[in-house]
Amino acid sequence: MKTKHIIISLLIICTICLYVSLSFAPSKKAALKIGSKAPSFALYNLKMKLMKLSKFVKLKTTTRNPKNYYVILSFWATYCKPCKEEMPELMAIAEKYKEKDLKIFCVSIDKEGADIVKPYIEENNFNLPVLLDVYKVTADKYGVTKLPSLFLMDKNGKIRLKFVGFKETNIANLKAKLKSIFGF
Repeated sequence: MKTKHIIISLLIICTICLYVSLSFAPSKKAALKIGSKAPSFALYNLKMKLMKLSKFVKLKTTTRNPKNYYVILSFWATYCKPCKEEMPELMAIAEKYKEKDLKIFCVSIDKEGADIVKPYIEENNFNLPVLLDVYKVTADKYGVTKLPSLFLMDKNGKIRLKFVGFKETNIANLKAKLKSIFGF
């Protein structure tokens, strides 16, 4: 009889613990869809300057930016080989459209942050702006589950293109979309 009460008590305690742990577990947002509003973020770059998406795109109707941009976000990491292939393609796009309203940011999810990212960027001669998302908070907001993950936002902060993984066809589609926007 005493053993039965102990077992029931343990089951109740385990059930309560399971319920509490599931209730407070971080939830990942569903992947963003084309046409949805881009989640706002504020991330540090490699010079430890805070960069906010709201500085580049119109996220709210009350936002008064002197100039809005199309923004490409590429989520990547130093250990990701396809990311290393994508970076030169993004650098070429940045060079081609440097006089246009386009900003490209590479969002590193390396947990070591600038200590590992900065030497990697220098060693590989990558010259794109890098933002640090060491806790993957922004990556989770964007529903990133695979690297690289690339998002193109319009000037109003709406997702216009999204690619998961690196494929030549993704880059070709991105270039075609940019050509339709900028005319070349």
